[in-house]
Amino acid sequence: MDQLLTLDTIEQDFSQWRQRRKSRTEPIPQALWDKITSIKDYYKHSEICKRLNLSGSQFKDRTQPNTTKVLDFVTVMQEPQDQTATLSLKSQTRTLEIAIPIAHLGDVLPKIGQLL
Repeated sequence: MDQLLTLDTIEQDFSQWRQRRKSRTEPIPQALWDKITSIKDYYKHSEICKRLNLSGSQFKDRTQPNTTKVLDFVTVMQEPQDQTATLSLKSQTRTLEIAIPIAHLGDVLPKIGQLL
């Protein structure tokens, strides 16, 4: 007959495991982690950690879904220095177009902004 899983029963399981383990560095068995995972939504995480003598990071690392993100590499190509941007200033009757080398936009745009 299956035993009802509660924090009390899991605490007893941990106690028994700690008494029987060969060394303090022996990892917690997966079966115990599975039990913790099955009750984690019914108890405060801090209560589980306190009663089972677990650190918060142990609890999080073993009971939370894997949120590791794989980052893709992005290749950034430097644009040739001879490319230009064309700025168009339009009024109702006239249009002024200015071709500015992209490398100089940072110098020119603030000055244009002052004129407007």
